[in-house]
Amino acid sequence: MPQASQSRRKVGSVSIAMTVIGTIVGAGFATGQEIAQFFVRYGRLGLLGMAITTILFCVVIIMFLTAARQPGSGSYADLLKRWGGVGLGGMVDLALTIFLMGITGVMFAGAGASFQALGWPAFAGTALTLIITFVAVWSGLRGVMAVNAIVVPIMLSFTVIICLLTLISHSAVPTPVPAPMAPVDPIAPTAPDAIGGGGGGAGWAWLWAAAIYVSYNMILSFPVLVPLGQLASRSKLITAGVLAGGTLGLMGTAVFMAIYLSRAVMLEVPLLHVAARYGRPLQVLYGIVVWGEIMTTAVGNIFGVARRFAADSKIPYRLAVGIAITVSLLISRFGFAALVGNLYPFFGWAGIIFASIVLCRAAYLRIHAKTRR
Repeated sequence: MPQASQSRRKVGSVSIAMTVIGTIVGAGFATGQEIAQFFVRYGRLGLLGMAITTILFCVVIIMFLTAARQPGSGSYADLLKRWGGVGLGGMVDLALTIFLMGITGVMFAGAGASFQALGWPAFAGTALTLIITFVAVWSGLRGVMAVNAIVVPIMLSFTVIICLLTLISHSAVPTPVPAPMAPVDPIAPTAPDAIGGGGGGAGWAWLWAAAIYVSYNMILSFPVLVPLGQLASRSKLITAGVLAGGTLGLMGTAVFMAIYLSRAVMLEVPLLHVAARYGRPLQVLYGIVVWGEIMTTAVGNIFGVARRFAADSKIPYRLAVGIAITVSLLISRFGFAALVGNLYPFFGWAGIIFASIVLCRAAYLRIHAKTRR
């Protein structure tokens, strides 16, 4: 089984931050689907939600990375059982492993959707992502980090470029709403609410959306964050957490503005639609970048699942990789937009419930320990 063999002194904060970003920024984020469904639909309140999300990302990423340095934290299963107890931690461990394969299914579906948006066969995008993911996972964590070190900076650059082009064109000449688009009310969107807050008015749904967004992203990146946290000193991990959270916030805001100003919230691949307004070359280039980000998340998820199986069972690592990819491929047949709109919120609520139970349990144990003194 591939192991993380990097020395703590050789892994810098930037490398760790890039890997964290690449794990979180998958099909939903890169295509604009996540930002559209969790933030843009709430208009200006969604932008406030993005600011809160940025702060939460910084805090939670640092918490997860530094927690992995505790003795006895060999895998994410160890930390889950420590935080939630053997019973609850074991249940969450099993659920998380299944969820990771589900999200990888979203990545494969997103790869097909991005290729289809460019006029290429959807099957080609899914198949190519599957093959590269299968090959890349053999290199273990080192391979995961190397891929993200290349893809993430490119993704950040293109996202900012598209946002700037949108801002410039919007300030110069109002951009007409495309035919397939329905206008979006900037204050009270009327699109069906996948988060569960109702569509008649924003209310507090925008805040719940931000919390759920952070929750499911962090719980699903947990299997990669744990081995990353064992590669550097505490100070480097804190710096990496701030860099990762801040960059995610910057990218999220850029995507928000591009979709919001272009009124592309109802499309399956909003950012590719926005990029198409500035010429076919930019659309194709950004489509390739989106596919690259989809691949990085798929690689991270499969690595996490296979590493988990190989560590605590008799299943060979390579067989675990094959099983995880096969199950994920079957899940991808449900469709990209449907998976983002239904599967992601469910994961978010599950993460919030688990975090609440862990906090209550920690408070109980602390109070119980004081009363025994």
